[in-house]
Amino acid sequence: MIILFGASRPALHITRFLEKNGLKVEGYFCSDDHVNDKSNVFKNVMTFDQVCANYNRIILIAASNYGIKTVRMDSKFKDPRIIATFIWDIAHFEESMIDKSFVEENEKAFDLTFSMLADDYSRQTYIAYLNTKVSSDIKFLESVYHQRQYFIEGLTDISPTEIFVDGGAYTGDTLEDFLSFSRRQYRKYYAFEVEEDKIEKIESVIEKTQITNIVIKKKGVWCRKEPLLFNAGFDGGSNIDENGTIEIQCDTIDNMAPDATFIKLDVEGAEYQALCGAKKTIHNNRPKLAICVYHRKEDLITIPQLIHSMNPDYQFYLRSHSETSAQELVLYAI
Repeated sequence: MIILFGASRPALHITRFLEKNGLKVEGYFCSDDHVNDKSNVFKNVMTFDQVCANYNRIILIAASNYGIKTVRMDSKFKDPRIIATFIWDIAHFEESMIDKSFVEENEKAFDLTFSMLADDYSRQTYIAYLNTKVSSDIKFLESVYHQRQYFIEGLTDISPTEIFVDGGAYTGDTLEDFLSFSRRQYRKYYAFEVEEDKIEKIESVIEKTQITNIVIKKKGVWCRKEPLLFNAGFDGGSNIDENGTIEIQCDTIDNMAPDATFIKLDVEGAEYQALCGAKKTIHNNRPKLAICVYHRKEDLITIPQLIHSMNPDYQFYLRSHSETSAQELVLYAI
């Protein structure tokens, strides 16, 4: 029986892949404290104990970042009822994945991005990322994993006059890292987030840390001012979508944070449009940029070229911040 460890969107993508190849998934399980997560897209999600009680021969596939880490580390997954275990790059199965044909069709464009990278670490990361995307084997990324995301000593140092834009502020995790890295020596922090439950968590970080120089904006960052539909309730994967469940207000960084000196964007596929809406700010201020480039398969081509067209003086660095999948790939433009 094929059982997936994970029940959120990555599990959905893997299920569809298996079905296309004539294989049926019999069930899904999560750790005990995630069985009822609202981000789960499947019903009747089991615990591992329930899986073992219901099945004697299990083919286990790790279908979440948490699942991959746990399968690697937890001895209980050596249970004799598990006859085979598969650990793949979960991002490989997304509908917008980079595959071999896409790389071959866009070889010159990928080569151009490679030529724009400023150091060997970036070039090694680039090759490892593409190898992982094409093969689904995460071993390529192990040698280039960089733990600290967005805030890298010597690359994205924070000045006492820093004005930081957090596009996709989520639950305040980047805010907490920023406060630690900057030692609270900065001028202003803009937190852009549209989901109420996440805004509440950001507010709790503010209350806990007693910081005052932060502005929460309940708007999406976009290429123009307009309302858009949004898929809410997918934990870190909520995104702008024409078939979304709620309407959100969006605007440009140029309008909302024209004084930015450092822009971070992790906005689930809207990074290109958000950068278009920051054209004046990028031209005038030359802010440091930390842009996620893994949500759409064309990101590694279009985003570096867009930034270069806005300001050809930028140097580009690439770092991979995930140990378990070809995600959390960030382009740093300095």
